[in-house]
Amino acid sequence: MFHGRWLSLALCVTALHASGCGDDKTASSPVPNVVVAAVEQKSVEINSEWVGTTTGVVNAQIYPKVQGYLLK
Repeated sequence: MFHGRWLSLALCVTALHASGCGDDKTASSPVPNVVVAAVEQKSVEINSEWVGTTTGVVNAQIYPKVQGYLLK
């Protein structure tokens, strides 16, 4: 049973290889249509907004010594 699986696999690979490795020049695809645009130089504003969290290599825990709000 084990040898039968290998034989089936080898036959499938051989069949796929034989069907795809031909030098048939008649089976060519048509040339696709493409859109061409003129190159234009102009200034563009660079603006990006990202949401994320940063962490440093060394993080320090900061604790207040008094209670209340920092006004200045």
